[in-house]
Amino acid sequence: MRISIAMCTYNGEKFVRDELASFLTQTRLPDELVVCDDRSSDRTVEIVEEFARTAPFDVRLFVNKRNLKYPKNFEQAIRLTRGDLIVPADWDDVWLPQKLERLETAASSSADVGMVFSDAHVVDGQLRPTGVSLWQARGFRFSDRSFLSGENLLVGQVSATYATTMAFKAQYKADVLPLPKEWHADDTRVGLAPDTWITVIISSMARVALVPEPLVKYRQHGNNESGAGEGTLVSRIRAAQSNDAETFLERARRWRLASERLAELPKADPAFLDHVRRIEQHNFARARAAQGTLSRVPLVGRELANGRYRRYSNGWHSAAADLIRRSRVQRM
Repeated sequence: MRISIAMCTYNGEKFVRDELASFLTQTRLPDELVVCDDRSSDRTVEIVEEFARTAPFDVRLFVNKRNLKYPKNFEQAIRLTRGDLIVPADWDDVWLPQKLERLETAASSSADVGMVFSDAHVVDGQLRPTGVSLWQARGFRFSDRSFLSGENLLVGQVSATYATTMAFKAQYKADVLPLPKEWHADDTRVGLAPDTWITVIISSMARVALVPEPLVKYRQHGNNESGAGEGTLVSRIRAAQSNDAETFLERARRWRLASERLAELPKADPAFLDHVRRIEQHNFARARAAQGTLSRVPLVGRELANGRYRRYSNGWHSAAADLIRRSRVQRM
């Protein structure tokens, strides 16, 4: 199995050397590194070029003629890979030496495994441990750590899949591309980014294997495309209360785009597609509940009764947040 690393860079001179150096320490070296730079104005390109001159594997650097922004640059990096296993990389993290070896072993464990993801150490800008792992921060429970597919992956666990911890087989490249521009990482409240899109599309057709150990130092420095978040109950309730009707509407729109893509894929599991459509409907219901006080009680009660708060949100505390959220009038 040939392994391709797909990395996007943009003004990353402060941290990119650390990430590149960690590729060299891998117990299983990659077969190629594809770097797509999005018109950096600092020394990022120079640093990558310097690395490429002595790297023991093929390094292919592409400098965009114009700034594409995320996720188009991410999509481009994936498309340019030539390996059998695609491993996305962020320019500001650091990989542990066994990462590629562990991911390759998990991906090769069965022909029906299409994607793999691991846990990560959450660290600060100087790589100092915060004392929490990414799975802990995202509320990824120990009982869930097995092969995932279908509804199991959608019960709140899709939020634990980050590009920096995943790998997927290249045979699914045509299914996940192109990435919809709406699935961007700019609005962290919406929480549906390109790596989530990849997870949803592939898991509709294949199993997702988990590596229950941290394989990445996931650096939090204030300028991340996405963050680890906080795993405490109080922080999740506060986050839920901060969402407004437009946030839920945007989530529903993005899930509709996912359902439309899945409907086009002959290999997609119809039951999985049905769950994605229910997530879309659940977010539309939460948007309506956020609009006014008179109609929210029956809306929340219905979503509780049909189990969608438990399956597709954060259970009772999402329902409670919807009931006590201050009404904000929005046009639907």
